[in-house]
Amino acid sequence: MSDHPLHQLDPQATDSENANPSGRFRKRDIIHNAFGFSKSKTKEVKKKDSIMLPGSRPTSRQSTRSSSGISSASSYSSGGYHATSPTVQEQEENRSPPLNVSRALEDIFPENLQKPTIKTELPHLQQRIERTAQLVYCNTLLLQDSPPPPTSETGKEAVVYFVDTPQGPPLDKVELDWLDVTKKDPMEADRLRWLANRMVEKFVADINNDSANVGEIVSLGSVLAKEPYRKLLSTLIKEFEDTPILNVDILQGLVQLLQAAPSGYLISDDLIKILSIIRSTEYSYHLTLAVSRILDVMADHKVQDLDRVLEHEPLSAVLSGLKGSSDPYLMYQACYAFQALQYVPDDETALHAVLRHSTDVANGLAKTFGVLKLDLSSVLDGLASMYRALESTIEVANSTYEGVCSLRESGRGVLDSLKEGLGSGQRRPWYPAVKAAYAFAQAGQLKDLKQLLVEAPCRRDTFFQWGICQLLGEIAVDPVWDISARQQSVSLLGHHLYKQDQGWGCDESVRSWILTIITNFANTTDQAVGTIAKTLLQELEQDQSASLQYRYPLSTQLRIPATSPLLAKMQDIPYLEYELHKFRLQRLEEANLPVYIPPMAKANLQASDDDLVPLMDKVQEFLSSDRQVMLILGDSGAGKSTFNKHLEVELLTAYKHGGHIPLFINLPTIDRPDKDLVTEHLRTNNFSEEQIKELKLYRRLVLICDGYDESQLTVNLHTTNHFNRSGQWHIKMVISCRTQFLGQEYRSRFMPEANSHYNRQAVDLFQEAVIAPFSKEQIKDYVEQYVPLEPRTWTTMDYMDRLTTIPNLMDLVRNPFLLSLSLEALPGVTEGKQDLSVIKITRVQLYDTFVTHWLDVNSRRLLRNALSKEDREILDQLLEAGFTLMGIDFSTRLASAIFEHQDGNPVVQYVHLKDRRSWRVEFFGPDPEVRLLRESSPLTRTGSQFRFLHRSMLEYFLSCAVFDPCDHRDNGQLSSHSDSGTAAALSLDTEGPLFKRNLLSEPSVIQFLCERVKQYPEFETQLLAIVEQSKSDSTTAIAAANAITILVRAGVRFNSANLRGIRIPGADLSDSQFDSALLQGADLTGVNFSGCWLRDANFSNTLMAGAQYGELPYLKEEVDHIDSCAYSSNGRMMAVGLRRGDIEMYDTTIWTKIHGLGRRKQDVWNMAFSPNDQHIVSRSDYSFLRLWDISSGKTLHLMQGHTKRVVSMVFSPCGKQIASSSHDKTVRLWSSETGKEMLVLEGHTDDVNVVKYAPDGRRLVSGSDDGTVRFWDPKTGNAGPMDGESLQDIVMELYASGMSTLGTL
Repeated sequence: MSDHPLHQLDPQATDSENANPSGRFRKRDIIHNAFGFSKSKTKEVKKKDSIMLPGSRPTSRQSTRSSSGISSASSYSSGGYHATSPTVQEQEENRSPPLNVSRALEDIFPENLQKPTIKTELPHLQQRIERTAQLVYCNTLLLQDSPPPPTSETGKEAVVYFVDTPQGPPLDKVELDWLDVTKKDPMEADRLRWLANRMVEKFVADINNDSANVGEIVSLGSVLAKEPYRKLLSTLIKEFEDTPILNVDILQGLVQLLQAAPSGYLISDDLIKILSIIRSTEYSYHLTLAVSRILDVMADHKVQDLDRVLEHEPLSAVLSGLKGSSDPYLMYQACYAFQALQYVPDDETALHAVLRHSTDVANGLAKTFGVLKLDLSSVLDGLASMYRALESTIEVANSTYEGVCSLRESGRGVLDSLKEGLGSGQRRPWYPAVKAAYAFAQAGQLKDLKQLLVEAPCRRDTFFQWGICQLLGEIAVDPVWDISARQQSVSLLGHHLYKQDQGWGCDESVRSWILTIITNFANTTDQAVGTIAKTLLQELEQDQSASLQYRYPLSTQLRIPATSPLLAKMQDIPYLEYELHKFRLQRLEEANLPVYIPPMAKANLQASDDDLVPLMDKVQEFLSSDRQVMLILGDSGAGKSTFNKHLEVELLTAYKHGGHIPLFINLPTIDRPDKDLVTEHLRTNNFSEEQIKELKLYRRLVLICDGYDESQLTVNLHTTNHFNRSGQWHIKMVISCRTQFLGQEYRSRFMPEANSHYNRQAVDLFQEAVIAPFSKEQIKDYVEQYVPLEPRTWTTMDYMDRLTTIPNLMDLVRNPFLLSLSLEALPGVTEGKQDLSVIKITRVQLYDTFVTHWLDVNSRRLLRNALSKEDREILDQLLEAGFTLMGIDFSTRLASAIFEHQDGNPVVQYVHLKDRRSWRVEFFGPDPEVRLLRESSPLTRTGSQFRFLHRSMLEYFLSCAVFDPCDHRDNGQLSSHSDSGTAAALSLDTEGPLFKRNLLSEPSVIQFLCERVKQYPEFETQLLAIVEQSKSDSTTAIAAANAITILVRAGVRFNSANLRGIRIPGADLSDSQFDSALLQGADLTGVNFSGCWLRDANFSNTLMAGAQYGELPYLKEEVDHIDSCAYSSNGRMMAVGLRRGDIEMYDTTIWTKIHGLGRRKQDVWNMAFSPNDQHIVSRSDYSFLRLWDISSGKTLHLMQGHTKRVVSMVFSPCGKQIASSSHDKTVRLWSSETGKEMLVLEGHTDDVNVVKYAPDGRRLVSGSDDGTVRFWDPKTGNAGPMDGESLQDIVMELYASGMSTLGTL
C-alpha cells in the first residue's frame, strides 16, 4: 500500500461493515445524529461511497445518485438540511487502500504558485497614475516593504484565525528597483498614499456614486490606512442603510471591503451592525451570500458577544429555513452562513459552551487554522482531530445529544432548542476545510489546495464539495490568475472530479453545479477558459441536461473599472505634500547664513539684562505650548531677520509629514498683510487655489513674520486675519519688530483675542522676547566664523585686537549688523594708524566706510569685467565723475524716493513693461548708467523685488538725503559756509526729507543725524538756523521740529536760549535742558517734555495743546466710582472693584485688561488674592463673601453666615482658609476649597473692622471698635497667646492696613 497522500483518497469499508460491536456502533450513531445522519441511511451511504478506479463506470448512473436535485443521502428535519458525511471510524479506515490516480491529475496544479496579484506597469517618479489597479499595485508593494506587524506582548506572533498571511509573493527585480527609487524620494510614497486617501474623500463627499465608483473605491480596501478605511466603511454602511431598494453594488462593495480589512481595522460593533441591517432586508440570494461572507469576517476577526437572543437566534432561524430551499445554490450559501455563525462567539453561558465545545474540539480547530502559516499537514491533522474529538465529546455528553436528536425527530424547531440553551447547531469540519481551501488559493498554493481536496476527511461531505467547486470556478473566472492555472481549474472540475472521482458528486446537486459552472465558461467570451469548457461539454454531452437552471455569477467581487473615474478626478489635483516638499527644498537651497551666532534674549523690555536665555529655547517653548503669538523685539541690526531665517531652516529641516508647516513671510513684500496674509504669500510661491484651500482647512502653520516695522503696520495681524477662528487658518505666529518702532502700549498690536463674547485680548496666548546685544564671547564666535569665508590677511586675533583697542568700538559692535560692517571696514580704517587708542569710530562712520568700500570693490570688479562698448564708455564717465560719489548719490536718491512714494516700505517691485512710466524706472530701468550703478549699490534682488541689504542701510541713505558729508568736504576738510543763519538753513535741501517728512517716526534716521551733528559742527549750525527761521516762516515748522529734536538728541543745551515764537509742533524734547528758556508765543503743540529741565522757563502765550510731561500712566474705567483695588502676590495682576459690581482684571506688565469677573450689581468694597493668585475673594455691602476663579471668571463659592456687613477678609498663607470680620461682632473662618463655614470666633463686643493672619499662619488677629485686638488659633478658634516676634509682625500688618490706634492687647 502506497503512503503517498494522493493515493489515499477515501475508504473502502467492506471489512468494517459487519464488525459492529454494540458499544462502537452506538458511538457512530451518535456522531451520525450530530452531523445530520439517520441510522437507516448509513449502509446506503457506505454503498454509494465505494470508490471506483479511474476509467471504470458504474453499471447505471441512476444507481449512484437520486433522481431529484437533492441527494437521497441527505436528510432534512426541522433543524435544517445536513449533508451526509462518513463516520469517524470509516474515515480512519478509508485512508487506505490507495487510489490509482492518473498522471493527468498530477499535472494539474503541480506546484504552488506565488500569491496572485494584479500587476501593472510601475510608474516613474511623480508620473501620472493612469488606472486604479496601478495605484493598488504600488501601494501593495509599499506595504510589503514596510516593517512587519507588531508582535504580542509576550513577544510571540499573535494568532488571528482565518486571516490571510500579510506577506505577498517575493518581489522581482523590477519591483525591488522601483521600491528602491521610490524610497529615495521621500514624497513619492506619501503621494501614492495621499492619492488613495483623496479618492476616499471624494467618494464620501459624492452623493451619486455608481457601480463603477463603488468597484473602484473598494479595490483600495487592503491598502488604505485605518482612518480612511473606517471613513469609507461608515459611508458604505450608511448608504446601504439609507437605500430603500436593495443596491447590490453597495452590498457587494461593503462585503468586499470587509473581506479586505487589515488586522485591527474592524471592531465588533461594525460587523454586528452590518449584520443586523442586512438581516432586516428581504433579498434571499444576494443577502444570504453577503451574510455568509460577513460571518466569515466576523469569525476571522474574533468578534465577541454577538447577542444570542437579538442576533444569534433570529439569524440562526432564518438560515435554518433557507437551508431547505429548493434552490441548491441558495441552500449551500445558507448552510455555509449557518456554519460561519457557529464560529462567531455569542454571549451564551459557560455551561452551554462546555456542552457545545470541548477542549479537544477547540484544539482541533486551532490545528485546522494552521492555514495561517499555510501548513497543509496542520490543516489535515486538525480536521482529523475534530472527528476524533467530536466522537469523544458526544460520548461524554451522550444524553444531551440524544435529547437534541429527539427534538429533531419530534419536529421541534431549532429556534425552540436554542431558547432552551441546548445545541444551536454544531460546528462542522467541512466549514474550516473550505476556509482552508480558500486561504491556500489566496496564497497561490494550488498544489496544497489539490492535496487538501483529495485528503480532507470531510471530502465526501456535500457542502465541502460545493465549496470546492465554487472555489475552482472562481479561480477559472478570475483574470488575476495566469491562463494555465485557470485552464487547469476547469480540467480539475470536469475531467477529474466529475468524470473520474466516483466519491465526488454522490449528491446530484454537486454534479449539476459542476456542469453549470462549465456551461457558464463555455458561453463566455473569455477564450482562455471557453475553449476547454466547450471541449468538456462535448465529452459530457449526455449529462448536460442535469445542469442547474439557476445561473448565479461565479465571481462575487466588483471589478475595477477600466476607466477609473474617481482616480481621473483626483489626478487633476496636484499632490500638496509634494508641492510642500519642492517648496521646502527650494527654501533650504535659498537659505544663506554663512555666519550665525545663536542670540540670547530676555523675557520682555522690563526684564533685567542679566536674566538671559537662548532665544531658540524660548521659541521652542512657545511652539510646544498653547500660545499663539510670540513677539521678538530688538534694536535695528540686532539679528531679528537672521534669527527668523535660521528658525525657518530649523523647522523646515525637522518638518515631518502632517506637522506644522513653517512659512517665512517678509511682511513688506505683502500688499495687504492685514487682510489676506497667508493666502497672498502662498500665491506668490505658486501654490494653487485648491492647495491653498486644503492647507487652510486641514493643515497647521508656523508663520515667521519678519519686518513688522518695515511694513509700517499699526494693526494686529492676528486679529485682522481672523487666525485660529472657525474655518480660518490654524497658525502659530512668530513676529519680529524693532523696539524703536513701538510705543508703550505696543502689546495690543500683537496679542490675540480670546474666543469669548467680549473679544478681549488673551495674555495667556501671547509671549515675547527681546534680543540682547552680543556678549564678548559671541563677538569672538562671530569673528571666528567670519574669517574663513574669504582669503584674508587678518586672523581672528587681529580683528579682536582692533575691536578691543579702539575706544568704544566693542560697545558699538555688540550690534550684529554693526559688527559685520566693522569687520569689513576695520582694515581700511586702521591702515597706517600707529596709535589705535586715539581713533574714534561712530555708527555713522562705520556705514560711511562700509559704503565707500562696497562701491570701491564694485568699481574694480567692473574694470575687470568684459563690458560692451557702450557699458565701457558709461563706466569711464562714471569713473571720471567719481564712481563712489555717483554710487552714493544713486542710493541716496533711491532712499528718498522709497520714503516719498512708499512711505518707507523697503521692498520695491519693478516690472519694466508695467512700471516704465513710474518713478521706479529712474532706478531700475534699462538705461546703462542706471544699470551699472544699481548693480554696484548695496542692494539685493529676489525676482522682480529690490531692497537694500538691511533696513538700516535704507535709513542711512535717507539721513544722507538730509545731510550728505560728501557735499561738505573740500579735500577731506570741511568747506566754509556763511555765518548767516538763513544762508545756513538754505544750504539744506528744502525739498528734502528734513522739510517734507516728520522724522520722529524714524528713530534710526534721527540717530544717524545726531552723530552727524557731533561729527560736523556746520550741520549743527544749519539746524539751529532752521529753528530760528521757523519764527518768521511757518512753512519750516516740520523742519524746525525735526531740527530741534536732532539737536536735543545730540546733546545740545538750550538753557536761557531765546526761542520766542519758534514753531516746533510735535518735537521730542524729552530729557533735554531748557532752564530759563524764553518760549513766549511759541507753538509747542504736542511737544514731548518728559524728563525735560524747565526751571524758570517762560511759557507765556505759548500753544501747548497735547503737550506731554511724562506723568505715570492711568487707567480709565467706564464708571465714575471705583471702590477697591488689589495686587496679586507676584505683582503681575491687579484687580479693580467697580461700584456697579464688576471686578476688572489687568495684566500689569502691559496694563491691558485681561477679562472681567461677572457683574453682580453689588458694590465691591474689598478684595483679596489667594496666595497662588488663582482666586479672589470679594465682599460687598451685604453679609456674604464671594470666591472667584480668575481664569474662568466664574463664582466658585458664595459664603453666607454673617448677619451684618462684612468689612474685612484675608486668605491664610497656605490658601486653604479665608478669615472674615463683620459688623456682627464676629470673625468667621471658611474653607476656600468647599466654601463651608469652619469656625465662628466670638469675643468682641463691637464691630470687627480688620482681621489678619500671622506670616506663618499659626495665629489670627482681629481689631474691633471695642478698642481691643484679639488673637486666635485658626485651627481651633480658641484665644491663644502671642510671642513677641509674631506680635510685632501682626502689629506691622495692622498698621499697614490702616489701624493706627490700638486698644487693649
